[in-house]
Amino acid sequence: MQRTLSLMKLASLLCLILIATSMSYTVGAASPKATGKQPTAQETPAPLGNKDVIELVKAGLSTDIVKTKIKTSKTNFDTSVPALQELKAAGVPDDVILAMVQAQTENSASKPAEVSPASTSSPETTAASATGETKALVYVYRKKNFGTRNMQPSVYVDGEEVARMDDGKFFLVKLTPGKHSLEVNKGHSGAQIDMKAGELYYFRIDIKPGFLKGRSEVTYMQKEQGSLEIQKMNPLEEKWIKDKSKVSAESQASKTQ
Repeated sequence: MQRTLSLMKLASLLCLILIATSMSYTVGAASPKATGKQPTAQETPAPLGNKDVIELVKAGLSTDIVKTKIKTSKTNFDTSVPALQELKAAGVPDDVILAMVQAQTENSASKPAEVSPASTSSPETTAASATGETKALVYVYRKKNFGTRNMQPSVYVDGEEVARMDDGKFFLVKLTPGKHSLEVNKGHSGAQIDMKAGELYYFRIDIKPGFLKGRSEVTYMQKEQGSLEIQKMNPLEEKWIKDKSKVSAESQASKTQ
């Protein structure tokens, strides 16, 4: 009899141990410390992208609202030439596209350049090998302006006249790597840049209205903006080219290669 009671007490004790163990396991499994997961208050929003801008425009939001959204958001835009063409085809206004280009340019400028420790190539060598081009490619263009369409200011490269800049046209100059100057109406306005092989450079000629005569100015443009602005322009006519050894007027299809 005593043996039977002892066995019953032992069985009850084992049951209590099993219940306590089960409860401890359940509580431990539900604890954040046990899973290693900490509760998060709110997910970080993804950066604003090209598709987001297209959706905002298609939703009928004004240009000012979309531009303000771009300026106040973290962004990650694709501003390659094909991407810019897609934005234009989707009906995104030019000033919104320009705001995207500027935002992406600022993002790129704020990030330190990534240099591979194993790489021994200079930027000049890398650019030239990527494109197969040994010259610097310089695009000079002028946007259409009805009020100054009859003026064709002279463009000088390294002090030598290479072309007369006609209204709404562009031309290409291929230069050896190194420092080169580009001026309009010699000495009036210009820029000097250390150019690299295989790199593209864009200069825009503008004519500002004056009391007796318009004043020509040349502005160095960011690659993304320059390539966008010459998309629908025609090449300069041969009659305006002064130095055919340096200047060429490529076809519309090849000007942004």
